[in-house]
Amino acid sequence: MSICPRCESIKIKCMVKAPKKNTWKVMICETCCYSWRNTESPAQTSRDKYPQGFTLTLEQISTMIVSPPIAKK
Repeated sequence: MSICPRCESIKIKCMVKAPKKNTWKVMICETCCYSWRNTESPAQTSRDKYPQGFTLTLEQISTMIVSPPIAKK
């Protein structure tokens, strides 16, 4: 099972596949919106190799603000 390199979520889906069979695919995390191509280096595709300063926890994600704020009617 795949996990998001940035937030460790298991809510991952394939966003798009290459026109040529099995060339590459772009995955996206439905929790933190991080996306990556499966052909990128482990620093972008593996939680163990992802830069520690850029990781997120579910708690951090839940307290993030929308920037810029959505305008009120």
